[in-house]
Amino acid sequence: MEYVMKTPLEKERQILINTFDKFADDYWKTLAEISRASAVNLEDVITIVFTSADFVRSPYKLKDGQPVYTTRKVYRKRTPFILQLLTAF
Repeated sequence: MEYVMKTPLEKERQILINTFDKFADDYWKTLAEISRASAVNLEDVITIVFTSADFVRSPYKLKDGQPVYTTRKVYRKRTPFILQLLTAF
């Protein structure tokens, strides 16, 4: 078995994903909320969320004028299918 070393951002990406798995009904978070909840530096959160296919931005929700994000996994699990369908286009 080959050992693959993870970079710090890959480790932090997994921390972000795990943090979203713990959220209950309020699973849409601003970048600052993600940073606070995960204890990951805001700059790294921004880099990870904007470059990883694991995260999605809500096309219709805002918190205090800020865009909100969640993981694709949580989005598929918790968003009603009709909303997923409507926002796909």
